[in-house]
Amino acid sequence: MIGSLARKLHKRLESKVLKTADEVITITPFYARRFEQLGQRTITLLTNGFDEDDFKNLQYTKGDKFLVRHVGIVNEKCDPRPFAKAVGELMRENSVVREKIVIEFVGEVHGEFKDFVSASAELKQAVRFVGNIPHKELLARYGESSLLVLILTGYKDAEGFLPGKLFEYLATGLPILGVGPVKGDAAQLLEETNAGKMIASEDHSGIKNALLQIFDEWNANSQPVVKKNLAVRYSRRRITEDLVKLL
Repeated sequence: MIGSLARKLHKRLESKVLKTADEVITITPFYARRFEQLGQRTITLLTNGFDEDDFKNLQYTKGDKFLVRHVGIVNEKCDPRPFAKAVGELMRENSVVREKIVIEFVGEVHGEFKDFVSASAELKQAVRFVGNIPHKELLARYGESSLLVLILTGYKDAEGFLPGKLFEYLATGLPILGVGPVKGDAAQLLEETNAGKMIASEDHSGIKNALLQIFDEWNANSQPVVKKNLAVRYSRRRITEDLVKLL
């Protein structure tokens, strides 16, 4: 635990850095606003991004399953249970969804969430845990996906969280469903790029309705539902060009 004296010292040093640095750069609008308040100066925003070369030859296929994927670590700070509960309810209510939906978690997953899934007959039927895989293999799995899921439930300052995987999600052009703050940076990014939507964690009906809408669109099309070139300005090439101009 940081004592009050140490905290005051940290704040004083933080203020000094913000006010004396030639440039201050951060990666989300949320933190840009906070640093501007603390330092009383303009902050440069350079977000995370994606590598264009990774996605230029991405091949899309539509299988017979509605394949929903979450990419990334699910630790004690990340809580997919509100999303999973909504999935379970939708499976109980809709037999077509129940027969076709598959939820895949790619990456390390906290044991408590695995236990939560095992305790549900519906979720146990639909959910797969893949573990860590090489990035090249992940790219191929993106092409087989029907929907990509972003979970921000449980994170501190989740309204200011823009994880790197979100930019890879954008690069795929696939539909994105976020669960977390509806007024945060991720929600704004999804709205600006028309790539998906963010639903509040406690809004089970909203999560179910969004899932069902995307499922119905997938089910009605013979080809994968993809919107390309939604996020070109978030390529690492573009962001690096901005950094070079700044330097």
